Amino acid sequence: MYTRLKQLFAMQGYGVLMICMLLVGIGFSITSPYIALYCTEKIGMNAGAFGAFTAARSVSGVAFLYYIILSAAAHSWQLIAAQLLQATFVAIVMGNGLSYFTELLPESPGLATTIYSNGSTIGRLAGNLGGGMLAQAAGLRHVYEICLVVVLLSFLILWSSRPAARAEEKNRNMAESSSG
Repeated sequence: MYTRLKQLFAMQGYGVLMICMLLVGIGFSITSPYIALYCTEKIGMNAGAFGAFTAARSVSGVAFLYYIILSAAAHSWQLIAAQLLQATFVAIVMGNGLSYFTELLPESPGLATTIYSNGSTIGRLAGNLGGGMLAQAAGLRHVYEICLVVVLLSFLILWSSRPAARAEEKNRNMAESSSG
């Protein structure tokens, strides 16, 4: 492994590329929360205005575009540009994830917080491990294609879960109005 890493850094320009990628990643990770705050406060783009379910569905589209770019990228500048989409994805998911679960389980805010926290941790652990194993077995490009399928499946699950939550809310409201 050490010799392979040494050979990579022996390539002309590889060290500069890695430093540039590191700086771009740091820049996006530092500025993306502020961009999300600006959009939330100045433009009015928050989960309260559109709803957590709409925000979660919208972020599926951003993730889909991100993985399409990654699976078709031929140059490093395309990967750097795709990081804008990833920063948007992370900002929306981290900002609205808890709102989504509390809207899904309004009677149990503690349970919603626990599910969100544990699901995020397990997802990061299993995703990194599974992605590494898939990349080892099938190649990196195929991992991005599999991620496209996972994003599509998650969008379908999000799409189907909202009407059920609305129906439960209507039934609850009708039961409260008939009893009161």
